[in-house]
Amino acid sequence: MLNKANANLPDMRKLSVTRFWILLVLLWSVSATAQDTAEEERPGDTPQDQAPTKQAPADVPHKVGYEKPEGGLGGPSSVRAQLEEDDRLPDPVRRFPRFDSVFKPWFDFKSRVNEDYGLKFGVNYTAVYQGLNADASLTGEDTASTGIARLYGSWTLLGRGTKNTGSLIFNVDHRHRIGTRIAPAGLAGQAGYIGVTGTLFNDVELVVVDLNWQQLLNNGNTGLLAGRFDPNDYLGVLGYANPWTTFSNVATLLNPSVAFPDMGYGVGAGRWINGQWYVKGSISDANGLLTDLDFYQGGSEFFTWGEVGWSPSKSERYTCNIHIAVWHVDECHEVGVDAADGVVSGANWTTRDDRWMGFFRAG
Repeated sequence: MLNKANANLPDMRKLSVTRFWILLVLLWSVSATAQDTAEEERPGDTPQDQAPTKQAPADVPHKVGYEKPEGGLGGPSSVRAQLEEDDRLPDPVRRFPRFDSVFKPWFDFKSRVNEDYGLKFGVNYTAVYQGLNADASLTGEDTASTGIARLYGSWTLLGRGTKNTGSLIFNVDHRHRIGTRIAPAGLAGQAGYIGVTGTLFNDVELVVVDLNWQQLLNNGNTGLLAGRFDPNDYLGVLGYANPWTTFSNVATLLNPSVAFPDMGYGVGAGRWINGQWYVKGSISDANGLLTDLDFYQGGSEFFTWGEVGWSPSKSERYTCNIHIAVWHVDECHEVGVDAADGVVSGANWTTRDDRWMGFFRAG
């Protein structure tokens, strides 16, 4: 995660106006739901507007056991999105039928668990190795490797079989070094680079990344979030920003002008207005830490943001997206970081053959 940016303490009237508009967006998302709950499905929710899910032949079990995308307004590395994207993986260039047959019982088991209990989950292991030119290292450390074992899932406890579901979202990692003295998250500093070239790939061992409740309302058009989550999974989302499948440098994955905190407790809300326009925002702990489960240990110091964006359809929210957001972080007294705020914008557009994506960010 990025460290909080130092900034001179802004005028309190400006901060009040910024926070007022962010809170107004959140309250409007919730209040509008009460008026729309009984409405018919909007055009953006009809089957023809949903992304088609390719059905694999019965003897080619390359899916992860789930066929229905969940949607949402989280980024591609959020738990819900990861479960969705895992299921929509493209066909590989070459198949190995014997290898497939080994995992078919596993996928069938996952499907049965989801059907019987409403539990979707994934288990994966990802490893990264990075190295420096020996002359570039300032300390003699020029290699780093980390493995991450991850268990994540969505347990739907309310509204199964409907679009208005209530789900417990969880994500637990074990992050450990593999045969080196440092992890990729710390390798850049060995060459004097102020940044992170191996985002997420540290050696903090067992950590709870996500543990929150997500409630969908209004035929799935409105979502509420409460619990432990990572703000950068929701603010300024662009479809390429996934450390598991694309870039590993934090300056490319996130907007460096935002003083992102780490994972922490908070609440959020989002709403699709008409299947194309959306608004969302959240308030969370400005002192949140991946390795600390304490509840607001630093007191009532918050990271607050609100965003409005557009996409051609809900199913294209990652491939084609334009948005603008405002954010504010309170002064963090214990760590001596000043208050800061800002405005960010971003856009990405993907060619029709899904081969090329151009993206833009500013703040």
